[in-house]
Amino acid sequence: MRDFLADYRAGAADLLAFYAKAPASLWTPPAHTAAWPDGLADAIRTYNAERGHHPAFTGAEPVIITGQQPGLFTGPIYTIYKAITTVKLARLHADRTGVAAAPIFWVGADDHDFDEAASVSYLSRRHTIETLSYAPTVDVAGHCMYRVPIEAALHQMSET
Repeated sequence: MRDFLADYRAGAADLLAFYAKAPASLWTPPAHTAAWPDGLADAIRTYNAERGHHPAFTGAEPVIITGQQPGLFTGPIYTIYKAITTVKLARLHADRTGVAAAPIFWVGADDHDFDEAASVSYLSRRHTIETLSYAPTVDVAGHCMYRVPIEAALHQMSET
């Protein structure tokens, strides 16, 4: 059976026809560096500094970016995996190219699908699938996720 991942990494022409670029192109510096929009680099530096992180960030770096819609207790485990992978890929980019890359993880907090984000399932110590669901006392239908209140019931769920 064909190993599609290995063939893709190796640059198999029949697979690369389905992609804009070969995976090796990640390590090739772009022909030109596009400027970030005015104020964005400063906003990122300020945001990081307010959280105690002071990377050598100039605003001219390439960006390794991913994101996820919000979910209860961060949602599926792959949300955390995606964030960690973004940081690791940025470090790998710097190691391989000598050019620092900025890892950015966004959260789609303007998502309006509370029903989808209100529950999380996990594997218990008894090896059963358990589900926690958050039901605020106020109506949140149609609200952006960042407007959903964090009530005492949510804090109590986290202590379970």
